[in-house]
Amino acid sequence: MRPRAVVVVLGVGILLAGCAGGADSDDQTAQVDPPVSTSLVASTVAGLPDVTFDACEVIEDSVFRQFGLDPTRKTREETSVGEKDLVACRILQPDRSISFFAQNVPWEEIPLSAPAQSMTINGRETLYVPDSLTEDSCALLMRTSFGAVIIDTFPRRGGTNGFTGHACDGVVEMAEAIEPLITD
Repeated sequence: MRPRAVVVVLGVGILLAGCAGGADSDDQTAQVDPPVSTSLVASTVAGLPDVTFDACEVIEDSVFRQFGLDPTRKTREETSVGEKDLVACRILQPDRSISFFAQNVPWEEIPLSAPAQSMTINGRETLYVPDSLTEDSCALLMRTSFGAVIIDTFPRRGGTNGFTGHACDGVVEMAEAIEPLITD
């Protein structure tokens, strides 16, 4: 039996938001299509699949370091709301917060709060969501057999390093690095 924490949440808001910036259209592994619309609907799926990706366990510390992330700052969280599970690995950096989520909400039911751009990462269906929660937040969702793996970032204004970039800086490259680690 796996440990679970029950959280009271309105809707499925814990499961996502979005991101900003743009993907490099010259990159051959990340191809951007026109924006798509996704809306929140009640789940019609009984017996959702298990989440089979745990970023804190699967992603090597060297991969985190490759993107300037300090793996000693990572924290793991597991949350369930009914049959909906969320496994998160968060890294709170001095200049931004980065979370790697795996969740089992069906792909078509994932709530988005901003327009998404459809793209592929290493051949995997992906949504890139500019400015999802705020004008400088970022999320990238990769479709999986159990739901999605999501990279979610927010700059920490006033942090000790004075972050001057956008939350989406490096998100596509992070996704390209971790996508092969996702087992479906």
